[in-house]
Amino acid sequence: MKQKKKWWLTGAVVLVAIVIGGMLLSKSSALNTYFMEKKVSSTLNDYAENVVKATLTTFAADVGQLHENVVKLQKKPSDANLEQTAGAWRTARNQWQKVRSFFYGPGVYYDFNRQIATFPVDRPMIDYVVGEMAAERFALDLSAFRRDTRGTQRGLLAIEYLLFREGKPRSAEAVSAAELTYLELTSRLLEAETLDFIAAWFGTDSLNATQQQLVKSVQVEIRAGFVTEFTQPGTAQSRYFSSSVVLQDILGEITTAIGDVCDVIPDDLGSEDFFAGETWFSNNRFDDLRYALKGAENAFFGGEKGERRAAVADLVEAHDELLKKQIDISFVQAEKHLEDVGAVAAGRRDLALRKAQTSCNALLEKVNAAILPVCLDPATRPYAAYGL
Repeated sequence: MKQKKKWWLTGAVVLVAIVIGGMLLSKSSALNTYFMEKKVSSTLNDYAENVVKATLTTFAADVGQLHENVVKLQKKPSDANLEQTAGAWRTARNQWQKVRSFFYGPGVYYDFNRQIATFPVDRPMIDYVVGEMAAERFALDLSAFRRDTRGTQRGLLAIEYLLFREGKPRSAEAVSAAELTYLELTSRLLEAETLDFIAAWFGTDSLNATQQQLVKSVQVEIRAGFVTEFTQPGTAQSRYFSSSVVLQDILGEITTAIGDVCDVIPDDLGSEDFFAGETWFSNNRFDDLRYALKGAENAFFGGEKGERRAAVADLVEAHDELLKKQIDISFVQAEKHLEDVGAVAAGRRDLALRKAQTSCNALLEKVNAAILPVCLDPATRPYAAYGL
């Protein structure tokens, strides 16, 4: 009898332990989900500020500086002023490459790539318009310039065409007065389009009075801003069903930017043809790829070094600390091997090109591996727009 009672008591204790353990496990799982939801929310807010806003704000400042240099060149044409303007163009172009890592939402909806950096540039049409302006048969103000010209006739690559030949700045005496007028118009319009990109994300009210006036002058509509939809998924204010769908956009665009770099390394960097890549006249192809990769890195780690807070990288680390470290190392290796290609003389780049493409593909593979664990975390549900 005593033995039977002893076993009954032991069984009861085990049963209670199982029930309490299950309750604690359930509570622990719920807590983990809660804390991950908070981490995801912080990531989306910091990404909007430290990646999107910071990148676009710097780009707008660079374009503003480019326009100032164009005005200076127009007032006093000289080789020194033209070289300074060409340098400002390279700075703006390189910053634009970083934008490629968040080309979804407003970037696609309003087609800012067409407004800012359409490729290829329409040289014959630019030459025709410049000729008509020189003959005083054609005149444009800023609003008419935006309305009556195509994206292929303006933006970064049109400015490049007017400033460069065969990888070097043109001589000031080779640039006509009509070309300088065209440069001033397109650089000013580029500044307005860049500010409109910021407004599309953060609202026209986020611009200062001078910036709003410039945007208004080209008859751009007032923007409410996309950032609320982006940072508050799953609410009435957002078309995003969940944070999973937002994270899929973020990581999907990072992998697209990396993949685009990997795809063109052999052709763009292995050729001495000036018509390789997109920047035919400045030969900016190495920096085009380097800064596109840097943009992907910033998007993954939460902005420029020294300014980073919550980031997608933290969400990856929460699931797989080793994978996060491998991605960190892979970015360093891919960027280094890309730079190494430029240090090798033309015609002797085969090995450097293979290393660059191999390391780039390895990086792409690692970042792809991070998508499922991050986007299928229970804290991000539903996982798709139709509610899984």
